[in-house]
Amino acid sequence: MSAHRDPLPPLPPLTRVLLLILGWILVLVGIAGLVLPGLQGILTILLGGALLSLVSRSILLLMRRCFGRWPRAWRKMLRLRRRIHRWLTGGHRNQSQTDPSTDDDPNDSPAGAQNGAPEPNPSKLQG
Repeated sequence: MSAHRDPLPPLPPLTRVLLLILGWILVLVGIAGLVLPGLQGILTILLGGALLSLVSRSILLLMRRCFGRWPRAWRKMLRLRRRIHRWLTGGHRNQSQTDPSTDDDPNDSPAGAQNGAPEPNPSKLQG
């Protein structure tokens, strides 16, 4: 990721305010979870940070600096940010659009072929 631009488009103002509030609530609950039993403090802080990084570029850069020693964890955090952003903007992708192996083509499934023989091509049968 470039240090000078965020590849995600900006969110609507109301969504940004709600993310800001929810992100800080999660961070505060996470801090309480560090000392109280039964709460997942670190995970809650990370989730709150992911939400705040969608709103604040400063938080994004701070998190990037904190995750500098763990590049795989940073990539996972960026993936989480993209998923949350896609969910908030309604940019859901179907599984079949992202993974061609899940297309619903009956000829690709084992039930589409009988006894291991391939299905006949309909274009060759018409002529």
